[in-house]
Amino acid sequence: NKFTLPLVLLHHDLDVMWLDLDVFLFSSPTPAVARQLRLTKRVELLISGTFAVDCICSGIVVFRARERTKTFLEELTVWMYKHPYEHDQ
Repeated sequence: NKFTLPLVLLHHDLDVMWLDLDVFLFSSPTPAVARQLRLTKRVELLISGTFAVDCICSGIVVFRARERTKTFLEELTVWMYKHPYEHDQ
């Protein structure tokens, strides 16, 4: 699933940002993401929101290379393997 490659990169101590292919960008999210990460150094995970409703959306996600983030993704990957009909949104 799509969480496997970010997990591998996190284990190499690399922060990861992904964008789903159906995300349309009007401008680069990099400056806003970098600013948010500078302002809140303790942030381990950033997840975009949905435009029309008040919920999270995994269209844009930033994973910081932290132990808790790695553990979260490992557990999420195992859970999704055991529940193949579930989806991440």
